Amino acid sequence: MHLHDAWCLSAPDAINLLENVSFFPLRPQLQAALYRALALVPGIRSEGRARILGGRSGIALGARDTGGAVEDEIVIDPLSGLVLGFRTVSLGPRADGLPLGAVRGQIVVVERRITHTARPR
Repeated sequence: MHLHDAWCLSAPDAINLLENVSFFPLRPQLQAALYRALALVPGIRSEGRARILGGRSGIALGARDTGGAVEDEIVIDPLSGLVLGFRTVSLGPRADGLPLGAVRGQIVVVERRITHTARPR
């Protein structure tokens, strides 16, 4: 993917791209620029405060999938700007009984660290 292709991304694709990039160490200025760019993508919505596994809360930015059944969200710590996690939220009742607003899946960032040594095996 080239940078100019990002202008053609749908809102769910933009959330997915940010999810992939967020696991790399980024300078705060670049991270802030990515959030500003994400805010310009049509279909990105601020969902307000959201709580993730482990009890931490942050600001959720979301994008509905093309079918409208779920919303993929990225949860950001408003003080540090770091990604706390990602979640998929149900937007309607499903055959499996999950109610509207139920979290269907979640990825939580537990620890982020840069080291100069290899992990012990």
